[in-house]
Amino acid sequence: MRSFASFASVAALAFASFTSAAPIIKADVGTIVAADLPIVGAVGVGADVGAVVAVPKVLRRQGEVEFESIPEILASVIDNVTPIVEELGSLTEVDATIDIITPLAVAIVDVLNEAIGKVNNLVGQPIETILGTVEGTLDIASVAQLLGSLLTLVFTTLNTVLKITGAVTGGDLFIILSNVGAVLGQLITAVLAIVSSVVSGLLEALLPLVGSILPIVTGLGLNTLGGLLSGVLGGANGGILGGVLGGAL
Repeated sequence: MRSFASFASVAALAFASFTSAAPIIKADVGTIVAADLPIVGAVGVGADVGAVVAVPKVLRRQGEVEFESIPEILASVIDNVTPIVEELGSLTEVDATIDIITPLAVAIVDVLNEAIGKVNNLVGQPIETILGTVEGTLDIASVAQLLGSLLTLVFTTLNTVLKITGAVTGGDLFIILSNVGAVLGQLITAVLAIVSSVVSGLLEALLPLVGSILPIVTGLGLNTLGGLLSGVLGGANGGILGGVLGGAL
C-alpha cells in the first residue's frame, strides 16, 4: 500500500504529462453517457491490458472478496494509463489512423473497466477500507487531486487526438474516442458515489480542478459527465450524484 507522499507524486506526474496539451475542440453532439449508478457494468471491448507499473498494496479481505482502496485504485489507473496516453499523444497526422488509435483506446477502456469492478467491490465498506493507505485514511483534497489528474490526463489526450485527426462528430473515430471518455465518466461517477457514502466534500473539491477540460467533455457529447463536473447536476442531496447515492444506500 502506498504512502501519502506517493499518491501526491502520482498526481503530480500525471499533471506533468499534459502540460503541453493542444487547444480545446468544441462540438455540439447528443448525450452519450447514461450510467448514473455506482455499480457500473464493464463495457464490452476486446483487449487485455497488463499492469504497466507494479503497485504495492495491502488488500483487505471479506470472505472471498479482496478490496483495494479508492486511492490505490486511482493511482494504479494513472500508472497504467499514462504510457498509453503518452503513445496516443505522440501520434502525428501521418500515423494517427483508426487502425493505430483503436487498440490504444481499447487498452485504456480495459484499464478503466477493471478499476470500475474494484470500485464496485467497495459498496458498503467503512471509510478505513474505502480511503485507506499505509499511513491511514487519505484526505478528500488528495483524492480529488488523483481524480482531477486522471480526468485531465485522459481528456487532454483525447482532445489532442481529435485535433490531429480532425475526427468528425459521429464518425467512427469520434465514437471510439468518446467511448473512452464515457467509460472514464462511469468510473468517476462510481468513485464519487462510493466516497460520498462515507464522507462529504469530494465533488466540491474536484470541481475547481477540472474546469479547463469541461469543453472537451461536452464536445465529446458527454453531457451528463459535463453537467456533474460543472456542478450543475452534482450535489450529495440532488441531481446525478444524489440519485447515485440513493441507489447505493
